[in-house]
Amino acid sequence: MTLTDIQFQKSEWRKKSWSIPDLLGGKQEYFLLVKQLVELLRLGEAIDIDTMPKLHGISKPKLWREYAPFLKSVGLVSNRAGILQLSDIGVVFCNDLTKRHLADLMHNKFRLFGEVLEILAVEPGTVQEIDEKICKNYHLDWANCSNTRKRLDWLEVLELIQGIGNRKW
Repeated sequence: MTLTDIQFQKSEWRKKSWSIPDLLGGKQEYFLLVKQLVELLRLGEAIDIDTMPKLHGISKPKLWREYAPFLKSVGLVSNRAGILQLSDIGVVFCNDLTKRHLADLMHNKFRLFGEVLEILAVEPGTVQEIDEKICKNYHLDWANCSNTRKRLDWLEVLELIQGIGNRKW
């Protein structure tokens, strides 16, 4: 990396968050959940964040309040006096409810989301191997693999990576 590349990366990272908030539930339900929540928000269904949204196919629905941190972190909603409303980004997402669109939003909001794909493009790896490469390449001292694992979970959910056996992606 050149000095210009590093300066650009630092500038981009200042706009992004390190951690991806939890989206409660099983990862196999993540995308369906986000789609349904956004569609309900478009219909104005989140008037009280202490109520449970009417979701279909979700095993253990939670309160709007519990979904709000993830939705806000991706930029899909804002909270105005306890009422969740779609942001401009959320309105655009409503018109293109695709995994690719959500992946692009997450890449724009979370550090090292897309960079994991660059590592996997070179060679497959386990969570631990990918975590080591991320930490080495970006001079990080993450105490465990949870940040990398969460990124891999989302990349799998969004069908950008797949398991190939032996715990490798």
